[in-house]
Formats: sequence, C-alpha cells, structure tokens
Amino acid sequence: MFLYKVKIKKSKTLGVGAFTTEDIPRGALVAIFVNNVEIIPESIFNKSWLKKGKLSAFDKRVRRGGVRLANNSFLVPRNREDQTDNINHSNSPTLLYHCGLAFAPRDIKRSEELTCDYRFFDTEYSENFTDAGTGKPLSKKTIPKDQLKQTTKALLRLLD
Repeated sequence: MFLYKVKIKKSKTLGVGAFTTEDIPRGALVAIFVNNVEIIPESIFNKSWLKKGKLSAFDKRVRRGGVRLANNSFLVPRNREDQTDNINHSNSPTLLYHCGLAFAPRDIKRSEELTCDYRFFDTEYSENFTDAGTGKPLSKKTIPKDQLKQTTKALLRLLD
C-alpha cells in the first residue's frame, strides 16, 4: 500500500514500474507491504521451491509479494491487488526497505520511479533480478541476518 500517489506506467528498463506523482520528502514512510496477510515460515517456502525446482501457486505468492520478517518468516498476501507489486529492483534504489516498510532515503522528485533493493526482502535462495537503472542482472545472494543489519543501520542514519 502506497502512502503517496503513484502512477503505474512503462519503466525504461523493466516493463512497468511505480512512479510518484508528487514530491516525497527525505525520511517519509512511502509504502507498507502488509495488507491482508498470513505469516509463513521460510522453511516451508524453501523446501517446496528447492525440491520441485519450480514455483507452486503458494510459492508464487511468497516470491511476488512476500515480506521477510526478522525471524525467518514471511508476511504473504492472501491475494495480491496492490500497486506495490510494481516496485522494481535497483542497486541504487529510491526507497529504503526495512521490515515491511519503505522509506524515502532522500528527497524523491515527482515522476521518479520508486525502486527497492530486492536483496533486502527476498529469501537467500533468490533468483536473478534485473536492475531498473542499468538493465543489468543482479546475481549476488545475501544472508537474511546481514540484510537486517544493513537496513537497520541505514534506517538509523536516515532518522538521525
């Protein structure tokens, strides 16, 4: 759920993306990724995905809109009719994702694409993603504990 007005339109490099239609100030809470959800342990997702080698309908819900919690669980949407689905990955994101919330780490100008670094809310068994800014693939996998440390430090700097 976005807390600012956005427009879904063609992205320069990745199909469609979410673009702000208003200026967003540094430090603002921009999006919340928890709406009509259930909590799923990561072990259920990983066993299912790694064993089959393809995604079931359940796994697709985790991959498409699952938000990692600090305790190796995901908040997973029961259904997914949310514009936050259109937030693309970027190695230089316009949003700072932390535990289900997306903040503006800097002033974001009207019409900028809203992006997140998917490595901060994805499972460590992530597929390759494409960077919205460069169009280049991202293949580096990260560890959930390290992700949480990194986003916590960034959020503390933002709030200072």
